[in-house]
Amino acid sequence: MQAYLGGDGDLFGLHAGVAVERLAKGRLVRRSPALLVDGLDTAYARQLVAGLVGSTDR
Repeated sequence: MQAYLGGDGDLFGLHAGVAVERLAKGRLVRRSPALLVDGLDTAYARQLVAGLVGSTDR
């Protein structure tokens, strides 16, 4: 909020965007952790989908 009150709109926008992203990821992970798996990390993705690892093992 200091950035907003201080007139630094760019910094405020950055922090607001990160906050919205984290909230959205929190909602997605509750639905299914597989929605947040990195597409390049295929071994981890296969283990997650197979149920071999939990959503917080990483």
